[in-house]
Amino acid sequence: FMCGVLSNEISNTDKIAVFVGECAALGIRILPPDVNRSGLGFQPERVADGVEGIRYGLAAVKGVGEGAVELMLKERESGGEFRSIDDFSRRVESRVVNRKLMESLVRAGAFDWAGEHRALLFARLEGVLAAGASAQKDRASGQISLFGDALDEVSSPPPQADGLEVEVWPQERMLADEKELLGFYISGHPLDRFRGTLERGGYRKIGELEELTEKERKKAKFGVFVADVTVKYTKSGKQFAILRVEDFTGTREMMVWGEEFEKFGKTLTKGSVVEVTAKVEQDSRTESLQLVAQSLKELEPGVAVAGGGGGKPVRNGSGVAKPMAVAAGGIPADAIELQLDSERDGSEELEQIRGIAVRHPGGRALVLSIRSGRGRVRLRAAAKYSIDASGEALEALAPWL
Repeated sequence: FMCGVLSNEISNTDKIAVFVGECAALGIRILPPDVNRSGLGFQPERVADGVEGIRYGLAAVKGVGEGAVELMLKERESGGEFRSIDDFSRRVESRVVNRKLMESLVRAGAFDWAGEHRALLFARLEGVLAAGASAQKDRASGQISLFGDALDEVSSPPPQADGLEVEVWPQERMLADEKELLGFYISGHPLDRFRGTLERGGYRKIGELEELTEKERKKAKFGVFVADVTVKYTKSGKQFAILRVEDFTGTREMMVWGEEFEKFGKTLTKGSVVEVTAKVEQDSRTESLQLVAQSLKELEPGVAVAGGGGGKPVRNGSGVAKPMAVAAGGIPADAIELQLDSERDGSEELEQIRGIAVRHPGGRALVLSIRSGRGRVRLRAAAKYSIDASGEALEALAPWL
């Protein structure tokens, strides 16, 4: 049913975001767009741990039209899954696979399965598109080798990828891209680094405004991410700001009037995270609840979550996909740490662990301590995989404890 509801609003990312929130409330996972897994619209998918989720539809990605998706799906059905972004460009008609479409797919994470960081894929696009168009032109003109199309299956990189080095995009940029192209965050949240602070600080949740009493609405404390800032002027020439703020539970409008704007205006930048004490009142125009700021200050991060990165180079010298691992920082003392061995544990074991974390959500961080021939590295799982340290969860994780 929710697949149908989402697909019905496939060209409206704002509506999609609302229904994705409803899916979250129902415990339904939204799986990211994937050129090898997604369909035209939203569709149900059973993942390895047995949990059903909804796979994001390719036509719902901003900048990707239905006609282009239909051609992609037709090629995938006839020729099998795409083996790389280069293989995708060679096989799907170049009149469809233009730069804008490919940029949208890369930024939305639809090629994340290839193992290359989005920044590297994005930097390679010009060479990928040129090589793909050239291969299609050769096929169209009958210039096929003795072995037919078999050369298309060779996994060596195009010359343009050789030695290319780019800076890894910070998590904030990737999340902003997801919000723009998908309507919501799918690989994390801008507040992930502040989760510990928000959980311990007695902050109210935006998604629960309607439940506050009249007394609580007069003064309430929130920890929010500033998604947008619009500065305006009153008739008397005083500045005020209209903000769109959000937390893990929802998004609201927040007003910052003259006196408060003069005091806290420097704090009001898009992308900042602030603690705000505010009055909750009904907007006379929309009749929805909004926040009216009384005081603001920058919010200090709590426990850091690994995976954001930023500024660290990732190289594609051999053409082999190289996933970027970012070592965890700020691992809490009560984290549940699992011991893995790269020679013994593979994707199947990781899927089992992920499934256990999904079935037993809680407040304890999950840390993977991975041993290989080159030493050991500790990685903290994303905040969404924080686990309940109950007997049942620990029993299921016993092989790795």
